[in-house]
Amino acid sequence: VMEAARVSPEVHLLGLTAEEAIHELEKFLDRARMAGLDRVRIIHGKGTGVLRKAVAEYLARQPYVVRFSLASPEEGGTGATVAELN
Repeated sequence: VMEAARVSPEVHLLGLTAEEAIHELEKFLDRARMAGLDRVRIIHGKGTGVLRKAVAEYLARQPYVVRFSLASPEEGGTGATVAELN
């Protein structure tokens, strides 16, 4: 088990294609879960909404994601998604 302190609770997907972003998100979530993180922030930017939609569709299919939503304004608003993991 990795130390939670050594795994960042957020991942930046800005500038990636949807396919690249999901690949990075998958690796990030694996690390986060191994480290025991229960909350992560996914920075996808606002742009056209393609990444936000791809991230939401991916998270919705993961059994270990308890819930997810767009971040609060202080955490990036529509440019970021916050997910709770079990």
